[in-house]
Amino acid sequence: MRLNPATVVQAYRELETEGFVEMRQGAGTFVRDVHIDRRASERARHATSLVQHMVTEAGRLGVSIDELHAAIAGEIGVKSS
Repeated sequence: MRLNPATVVQAYRELETEGFVEMRQGAGTFVRDVHIDRRASERARHATSLVQHMVTEAGRLGVSIDELHAAIAGEIGVKSS
């Protein structure tokens, strides 16, 4: 699989805009030391986005919330009520 170089450049720009990397002309791209609170808030933001996507897809496919809950519980090893 080949990636379009423009896609890679855009990904790096987004990471720089969000403060995760620092791009230095002629020297490369460096990962910034991100404060633990920021990392936690980014993980929470991504988790919310994943759940929104999953719920939207479930609705599109006709999967009920109960079915979705049972599937998630099964995946993480929790008994569903």
